Amino acid sequence: MRPAGERSAADAPRDLGKISVTRTKTGTYQAEARYALFSGRVAKQRARAHSESAARTALIQKLQALKGSDVGDGELTPQRSIAELAAFWLKEKEVDNNVSANSLRAYRSVVNNQVLPAIGQRRIADCRTSVIDRVIKERAATGADVAKLRNALHQMFGVAVRHDAIPANPVKEVARISRPRK
Repeated sequence: MRPAGERSAADAPRDLGKISVTRTKTGTYQAEARYALFSGRVAKQRARAHSESAARTALIQKLQALKGSDVGDGELTPQRSIAELAAFWLKEKEVDNNVSANSLRAYRSVVNNQVLPAIGQRRIADCRTSVIDRVIKERAATGADVAKLRNALHQMFGVAVRHDAIPANPVKEVARISRPRK
């Protein structure tokens, strides 16, 4: 088991070349690798530390922080927040001619009153099925009708999938909440 915070090569971004580590004249270690930026430009990235494994870990962490940083402000990445995803999704809904003004108001209400307070500050990449499942179940436990919440989240994460911010929609496998029959 690795110490907390230490990363392995399996944790490295996929657009990373082979990591090489060399000892510098000052006795520290320098890890370097070629990294493909979003724009397609390939740049050599480096990180230094006092041990070989620490230099490798520092480089991987640097590249994970860099991933998506050369993306434009209007693009979705796994590091964007759910609040940013919600704003992006609502903008899409505003320009969609098939969405009525009442539906748009309802979507905004769900986002402002349910989504943002629950997970608005989380990163898109951190919203796994278990997280969404918990949010929906907690809202259902308060007696709230979660059908609109689930629908909004499903559509929002559908946008994230379409823009390659996540590989799959985490809402798809969330357990259904059954309402008592009247």
